[in-house]
Amino acid sequence: MGHHHHHHHYAHYTHHYRPGDGTGGMGLLGLLIDAFERPAASVYDGFPGGVSADKAAADFRLAAERKALAARLEALRGVHREAIRSIPWHAHASAPDPGGDEHAEWEEVQVLATRVLAGDLLAYREALAACESLVAVRSHVGSDGVQVALSETHAHVDLRAPLGQAVPTADGTLVRTMRDRLDLYQDYVCGIALRAARELLAALPLDEVTVDLWNVTAAEDASETTGYRDGETPATNVRIASMRCVRAAMDAIAWPTADASEVVSVLAHEMSFRPDEGFYAVPHVTRE
Repeated sequence: MGHHHHHHHYAHYTHHYRPGDGTGGMGLLGLLIDAFERPAASVYDGFPGGVSADKAAADFRLAAERKALAARLEALRGVHREAIRSIPWHAHASAPDPGGDEHAEWEEVQVLATRVLAGDLLAYREALAACESLVAVRSHVGSDGVQVALSETHAHVDLRAPLGQAVPTADGTLVRTMRDRLDLYQDYVCGIALRAARELLAALPLDEVTVDLWNVTAAEDASETTGYRDGETPATNVRIASMRCVRAAMDAIAWPTADASEVVSVLAHEMSFRPDEGFYAVPHVTRE
């Protein structure tokens, strides 16, 4: 900690701005440098009025904790920005036999690719496992929290988890207010749904994926106002978002910079989110 780097960074300017060098006393830059240098020397160097080593260590720990929290918030907001690479099933199916040591692996991939392209749903399941589709999503919601129903051209995913608990509580620093927290929660919910859809579209030759998100709350956890209306008993399993992710629309999105809530807003979706209250229950999204 400390500001010593300022000291070194500016040191090479200082001799130009000494009184009497024709700049009219110290000169403005000289005053700024002087103001920089004096506290930097006194804060952590045991000068009178300096800061104790304990305080410095505590400050350092706090800064490290805030840095870790900032990284966690960024990860929650950006969960949709990455996904597994798209599997080129047509290329696999038509790839020539390399022969030799690689023949067995080529054959295995070619057989799977041919079955996938024929719409074999068992092959779809094998493909999902082989390319680790949805592994990242399961790391967020747990392996029991992901259920996938497949047809040849469509997938439906139910994601069920205590999603509200994943988001840090408002602490007055990086998540300043309840409103900030709910904003982050909305981004996270949208992001995790989009991540699931992206991973399925990358792994399989599907036209679209629908995703339903269910927030699971303990019945006694009545302090969390998310997912049910005031005066009702907290539901244990509330659908808080439902969306249709069509391949063409998903392919057109610039994922590295995309904002999750904004992406969902342009898809066919059901979501009832209020900035000061959170999510209300919604029906399953209808086909247009």
